[in-house]
Amino acid sequence: MSPTSGAQRLANDARTARSSSAGNSIPHAAQATRLRAVRVDGAPQILGLSQTALRVGETATVTVWGAGLDGDASFGPGTSAKVTGKGTGFVTLEVTADADAKPGNRTLAIGKLKAAEPFAIYRSIDSVKVEPPLALARIGGNGGKAPKVEAQLEAIGYANGPDGKPGTKDDIRLGAFAATWQTAPFNAEAERMEDVKFAGGLTAGGLFQPAGAGPNPQRHWGTNNVGDLKVTAVVNDHGRTVEGTGRAISAVQRFIDPAIR
Repeated sequence: MSPTSGAQRLANDARTARSSSAGNSIPHAAQATRLRAVRVDGAPQILGLSQTALRVGETATVTVWGAGLDGDASFGPGTSAKVTGKGTGFVTLEVTADADAKPGNRTLAIGKLKAAEPFAIYRSIDSVKVEPPLALARIGGNGGKAPKVEAQLEAIGYANGPDGKPGTKDDIRLGAFAATWQTAPFNAEAERMEDVKFAGGLTAGGLFQPAGAGPNPQRHWGTNNVGDLKVTAVVNDHGRTVEGTGRAISAVQRFIDPAIR
């Protein structure tokens, strides 16, 4: 399993958008992704990579986006890389991490260019964090004027740093991994109100989809479909599971949306 970057997810979303253009819809993940762009004939620079980490002993095809991507590619000691393809604004590389490569961050260099973001070499996923740790969605639709507002969550993998402990400052960020998502009541009140049943749920890709607007006569007091959920991401790391937790709140609609918040 390889981590994916925001640039790769945006590229995937763009392909999905083109294939679903008949429905005139844009994927929600694409709406939530931050886009960085430069002119093709602008200043040479590396914008992003299709993945941000590689396990020792493995080989992967990595796409690099940017401008002026000319020259040999290198990910530093314990790795090898060769250019296998090139187009306007991107190159594809075949990257290998040696079996005895020292885990840690590397810097991608193409010719004289260096990537701003690190590329990690790792042995195992030692911990997982859900990002954002608190996701806010809003109920909506269901005949009302305010549409639903969904929230995208990601399972971010980390490798232990030199201290060998998870959750410390020297942890090595690996990027987003595919995960199995689970929800549970965040607290006793959420359990009493059956928030898991009424507030919404997560897709396989970590998109939290709130329920439709209420009021809902099936709920206690006929209240809206709001809720407070504990979210667990379960990542499969070569047969072992690593979990991280976060929180998703499904709130009421925002009927007045000021220009400045």
